[in-house]
Amino acid sequence: MATRQEILAAPRFDMSTNADIGRLIYMGQDTLGYEVYILGLGAGHRYIKYAVDAALRLAGVPKSEYRLVNCLPCVNLATRLGGFTSRSLGIVKLGRPLVAWGVARSYRNYLHIVQKVRSSLNQQAAFLDWVPPL
Repeated sequence: MATRQEILAAPRFDMSTNADIGRLIYMGQDTLGYEVYILGLGAGHRYIKYAVDAALRLAGVPKSEYRLVNCLPCVNLATRLGGFTSRSLGIVKLGRPLVAWGVARSYRNYLHIVQKVRSSLNQQAAFLDWVPPL
């Protein structure tokens, strides 16, 4: 499990702005050498994934080469409130620690998403939606 301090020290943690919505951001490579990107979709997240999928297919990228993973089920209330406080209200000193605490609380859910992605590597599924356990 990651501590709150480790989460706060992560590159680009709580650095997204409204201008980043819709921008593909390279985060690095995972331990298997796959490139990892994030894409903040904002309010249109339910629909934009289909446009991203269509663009990748038009570019000739086979479905077996990418995964579109919805991480919103991991974002708990503390993380949402902290993000709003930090980004929308500009109270970073209060919001950022709240986001880190929220991420630490739901860290297991993020690990489950990673496991699901890794178990899907030999499949043709492009979309991976996951619902955390209650």
